[in-house]
Amino acid sequence: MDTVYFDWGGKAVHTLTNDSNDIVVYPTLDALLDTLTGPTRIIGEATFESYNVSRREAVINRCRAEGHELLTTPNRATGRERHDVMGYPKGVKTDSIDVGAIRHLARRNPACLKKPNIVNPTWADRLDGANDEIMKLRRTYTHVESKRAKLGFKAVSAKDTYAQTVAGLLPPYESLPESRKLALGDGKAYSSPLLAAAAIATKHADDRAEFERLAGLYHHGYPSQIRSDFHHWAFRYAKKRGVEMTDFRRECRWLFHQLAPHRDQL
Repeated sequence: MDTVYFDWGGKAVHTLTNDSNDIVVYPTLDALLDTLTGPTRIIGEATFESYNVSRREAVINRCRAEGHELLTTPNRATGRERHDVMGYPKGVKTDSIDVGAIRHLARRNPACLKKPNIVNPTWADRLDGANDEIMKLRRTYTHVESKRAKLGFKAVSAKDTYAQTVAGLLPPYESLPESRKLALGDGKAYSSPLLAAAAIATKHADDRAEFERLAGLYHHGYPSQIRSDFHHWAFRYAKKRGVEMTDFRRECRWLFHQLAPHRDQL
């Protein structure tokens, strides 16, 4: 049975087959599956189709129906394999390098491979609803006059405007303990991506446990736009300021408890 390794990037899928170092790029996973002539072992990161639960489910079901074995590597393992094991310098990252790292990891540590799960339909609807809402904010802009801008105006993201509204429901940033400031902002103001994501997650969660699940505040949390805002756009920078994940999670839970009474305003 052939093995195809893939790195899914949203806009393209980079692949390697068996021992070949020739990278083949497909627009989608379905386009890759269209080329397979028989049962194939397919291995990629767990984050494939991470922002579209129904499309992810369709890929899993198609692989199952066509006799393919679909396996995934842990969410954060590619970066560690790339830098810590294969020796690429920090900051060096391309899709072509990453598909090689996925293959290297899968062969070096096959015990890490898991079958991807289909998300519970009820929870999938909740997850899709929350992420659709934050994606709409992300894609919506208003234009305001600006004397500093070359064109005389600037585009303001609805997500940033929403985050400012959310900040108005919270204690002033300057009043926070220093540890909370470092976890939730840059020392001067709250993190806009974090506030927007935390507010949407609070709005769609019935309790703190559901908030943490939507936010993906644990190692194997389900990948989504909201989780990306918590981890890639907030914790990644907080970590550079010396904040540990345990502290970050605690302060995000504090955000939930501050925002929960204001659900009707979110």
